[in-house]
Amino acid sequence: MIEKNVKVKLQEGMEAAALLVQTACQYKSNIQILADEKTVNAKSIMGVMMLSMVEDEMVTIAAEGEDEAEAIEGITAVLSSK
Repeated sequence: MIEKNVKVKLQEGMEAAALLVQTACQYKSNIQILADEKTVNAKSIMGVMMLSMVEDEMVTIAAEGEDEAEAIEGITAVLSSK
């Protein structure tokens, strides 16, 4: 398992959450997002929406599986882009 802390720069809303989930679904690994003492599956649109991440919030991305390193980098790229 790999974990990485990321400062969120992605804008809020359904479109941003959908982009994050779409990116997560490209990987075989199990990907979790930890924020505000909540942990959600990054491949779940409802879970990602429930986090209500805001700009400049620190979150932790955790991935476990055969492409975990690539998954962490892909999710980090989405979360840290505007």
